[in-house]
Amino acid sequence: MKHKSLNREINKYIIDVKSYLICDWRTRQKFLKDLKNDINDFVDEKEDVTMDDIRDRFGEPEKISRSFLEGADLKKIKIRMNFGRTIIVGVIAALLIWLGALLFTVFHPYVEEPKTYMVEYMHDETVEGEVIGGIV
Repeated sequence: MKHKSLNREINKYIIDVKSYLICDWRTRQKFLKDLKNDINDFVDEKEDVTMDDIRDRFGEPEKISRSFLEGADLKKIKIRMNFGRTIIVGVIAALLIWLGALLFTVFHPYVEEPKTYMVEYMHDETVEGEVIGGIV
């Protein structure tokens, strides 16, 4: 029972660390996965580990995120974040174009267009005085 409550506290601790991290998704996920593995290894090595022991060993969430940012390659993180934004903007633009085309195809038949008629008459008999193709 204690192990479940400790796992719950560890997950909350990881979420707290995550809330302080400012980086791209992939870097954040890798860092959090490594942190969780390190915490699990620490818990497996020791008996009767408490959350206070984990905080003493790894530090407070703010401190962990600060040390992560100090050791991180900020150029690489910035490039990944900009790439992610570019992808999101591209997907939104494609969805808007698709939505515009869909709306056009749905509402186009109902838009009033100017009515133009061409009338042709055909006669079975020849009418006197009528010129067809220059022959009388």
